[in-house]
Amino acid sequence: MSCVKLFILLLLFRSSMNGYEIVKSLNHIFGKVNTNQVYPLLKQMEKAGILESRIEYHGKRKRIFYSLTQEGRKLTKEYILTLFDIISEAVE
Repeated sequence: MSCVKLFILLLLFRSSMNGYEIVKSLNHIFGKVNTNQVYPLLKQMEKAGILESRIEYHGKRKRIFYSLTQEGRKLTKEYILTLFDIISEAVE
């Protein structure tokens, strides 16, 4: 799993976000991320049943909001527990 995918899961675990907000948050974490990597990854994750999307219109602007599915939340919790175990071992 890529770090970008992991952080998308972690970001969406807190709340749903639109694509722009996800990219902005990832840029804050990693520096500059390539949007040509992020948007196809979001589509791939949606197709895999990890994410779901909904369209909202703000004036004439269309925004796609992403959120975790039940399966996505379960997967994210598993990753969090695994990371916690790895970090716990590293600091012992």
